[in-house]
Amino acid sequence: MARSFYIRLRRGDHLLDHEVEFPDLESARRGAAKGAKALLSECIKRGRDPTEEAVIILDYDRSEMESVALLQTLPDLLRDRIEIREGTHARDKSEPRAGLWSWLRQ
Repeated sequence: MARSFYIRLRRGDHLLDHEVEFPDLESARRGAAKGAKALLSECIKRGRDPTEEAVIILDYDRSEMESVALLQTLPDLLRDRIEIREGTHARDKSEPRAGLWSWLRQ
């Protein structure tokens, strides 16, 4: 009997109900990466902060195996630039990730 894997979106501490089924772990990983890139693009287009969102890979028992944070899908060069800028960028104390998100939206 083949065991399926699933991906779901997590926003903060909330796991959304919709899930997509995959026949094996490798295809679930590819689906999670592709989905995370598409969701990051939508967040940027709509002006929604993606820093607390991730695509979660679940096994056949619906136990979490891996996660792909939306911001992990950025190219290394861009991620490095953000981290350098964050280190020197003053943050608004009421919104800890304000510097990163405002820079991404520029």
